[in-house]
Amino acid sequence: MNLFWADFKEAFTHVAVRYFIFAGIVWALWYVIFRKKILHKKIQRKFPSNKDYKREIFYSVITMFIFGLVPAVILGTSFRKYTQYYTDIHQHSLLWFWLAFPLVLGWIDAVRLALLDDTEFQTRLTSAPVVQDGIA
Repeated sequence: MNLFWADFKEAFTHVAVRYFIFAGIVWALWYVIFRKKILHKKIQRKFPSNKDYKREIFYSVITMFIFGLVPAVILGTSFRKYTQYYTDIHQHSLLWFWLAFPLVLGWIDAVRLALLDDTEFQTRLTSAPVVQDGIA
């Protein structure tokens, strides 16, 4: 179980650092530096309150926890023997590295669409809410 916590700590730290760097830069650009320039482009004219920011940060930390938990469970427990986890990127071709994720996403979407009844799919398309003035 020590491996589990070590894997969790490492994965959580990687996710958190990347998230806060990327999200912090984007937030600073759009909500501090370009605040007045983007006002006319915002769907909702009102800027978030501090309470909204705290809630969003809390939800982001929960997401980081989940994103750290998944690899820890897979790599730090007995589930590891049931996975194909590659530590060397050159173990397979670089083509495989760049295509594996998009191929899996495409496959998942294709299966999901194949399982949907055509009438259910059309109903979902036509009953999607229309966003008007920031209100769905």
